[in-house]
Amino acid sequence: IQQSREPCEPGKRNTDMQKENIRIVAFDLDGTLTDSMPGITRGVQYALKHYGIHVDDLSVLKPFVGPPLFDSFKRYYNFSDKDANDAIYVFREYYDVKGWMDNAPFDGVEDMLKTLKEAGLELYVATSKPEETAKKVLEYFRGCPLLQSLHHREWQRR
Repeated sequence: IQQSREPCEPGKRNTDMQKENIRIVAFDLDGTLTDSMPGITRGVQYALKHYGIHVDDLSVLKPFVGPPLFDSFKRYYNFSDKDANDAIYVFREYYDVKGWMDNAPFDGVEDMLKTLKEAGLELYVATSKPEETAKKVLEYFRGCPLLQSLHHREWQRR
């Protein structure tokens, strides 16, 4: 990946991206292309309830958005490796059925992706979500046709 040697000036709109030697743009999915906080925090709330932990204020669970769930369950609730893995399965009971739809692309994302694609750039998504879930989200929000490929982390028990 080549980067421009000169920083972009605030407010500057560069319509000729090739001049800047930028050919590839990679995006994170959660929190960058889509606001996935409602679905993720409700899924975490569902998983914690399974362990007798009741969280009414979903904003408390914002730190779970982005990092791997395994790490977050261990860090914020002192779960053992086994409990963190099990909590992810409980989370998926909710998230894979309902939670993945409980998010939305940020305003302007679709237009931005179209503009970048029309400028000849290759667009990629990197995510820690399982491939199947990430593809569902992208297809649901019509982002898939604009992207070259999806790069995800294979999830497995630790």
